Formats: sequence, C-alpha cells, structure tokens
Amino acid sequence: MIIVAMGGAVGTILRWALSLYLQPYSGTFHWGTFISNVLASLMLGFFFYLFQKNGNQNLFLLLGTGVCGGFSTFSTFALENVQLMYQSNWLNLFAYLLISIVTTMLAIRFGMMIAQIFY
Repeated sequence: MIIVAMGGAVGTILRWALSLYLQPYSGTFHWGTFISNVLASLMLGFFFYLFQKNGNQNLFLLLGTGVCGGFSTFSTFALENVQLMYQSNWLNLFAYLLISIVTTMLAIRFGMMIAQIFY
C-alpha cells in the first residue's frame, strides 16, 4: 500500500538524520541505531494501543507499520553486532545486545501506557 511506503519514507529520513546528528558522539556504541530503535518501539507501542482501541487501521499502517518500520533499524542493529563480534569486542557486543533488547521492550510497554492515558 502507498500509505505504508509514504510512512516508511518519512521514518527512513528521520533515522538517517538522527544517525547523522549523533555520529560525532557514537564511537563504538551506535547511538543513532540504539535511539532510533528505542523511539520507534515507544511510538509503535503507543500507536498499537491507540489504533487497536479506535480501529483506525489506515493510521496504524501509516504511522505504526510505515514510520516506525522505516525509523527502526533492526537489520542495521544485527550488522553492528556481527561487526562487534568479528572485532572480538565482547563487552560492547553483550552490553549493546542486552541494553537494546531490554530498552526497546520497555519502550513498547511505556508507549502503550502513554496511549492508555490519552485514550
């Protein structure tokens, strides 16, 4: 659907801009990817709860599937972890994996809780 593609384009541009902005601060920890994944998870939890309640499937497709899908970067996240593995940078690898997974899961739940307040 065109609505998903439009949202994905917006999300992709936002991810690129955030990564570009945070690049000077990143070092070996990929802050741009990490923050985009957490924010996309927060937004996805919010949109899932909100649009599940009011049944607006088109807005969920635009914002949840499109924008959040384009803004999150799981394939980039996986590549960065493989690169850390090949560099034998085990501490950063396990820290990045654990922190990213736990934080994005918490962000999904927090997004749902925020939506509950407003709806």
